[in-house]
Amino acid sequence: MTATKKSSLVAPVVVLTIIAFAIAAILAFVNDLTAPVIKAQEEAAAQAALLEVMPDGTDFTDVTGLELPENVVKIQKAGNGAGYVFTTYGKGFGGNIQVMVGIDPEGAITGTKVLTHGESAGISDPVVGDGSEFQQQLPGVTDPGQIEAVSGATKSSNGMIAAIEAAFDALALVNAE
Repeated sequence: MTATKKSSLVAPVVVLTIIAFAIAAILAFVNDLTAPVIKAQEEAAAQAALLEVMPDGTDFTDVTGLELPENVVKIQKAGNGAGYVFTTYGKGFGGNIQVMVGIDPEGAITGTKVLTHGESAGISDPVVGDGSEFQQQLPGVTDPGQIEAVSGATKSSNGMIAAIEAAFDALALVNAE
């Protein structure tokens, strides 16, 4: 290979490498600028979800020191004794459905909020949609066996029920302590 051919191949590689490093540096800078804002928004959304599933709760703290069932992500206790909030998941049609479930000291559901899911839009809306028909039946339920599945969205319903059952299983662990 001649010297001119080598230099003609090296020049574009050097230019592209410099461009790639410049873009990476810009992205890192933007990430550093936006990370605190994103974290604050995530914390605000989590706090809003806590209050949605347990409106009477205040001063939530994480419950630690328990060996949690596989599909229980987190347990939080309301400092004012209003109950517990469980973040759990169940397997739906399109993947895991992550749910926040509030349960009062008497063992009744105070509310639920779907945090993430991979379910089909439209078909699963009666189950995972905010204010859905399925979720409207949940406040006051003390036994997951009382929950009725939605026809046409059975796998999504079963995923939600599995997540709620996991919350009740975790409640039994908390109460056993």
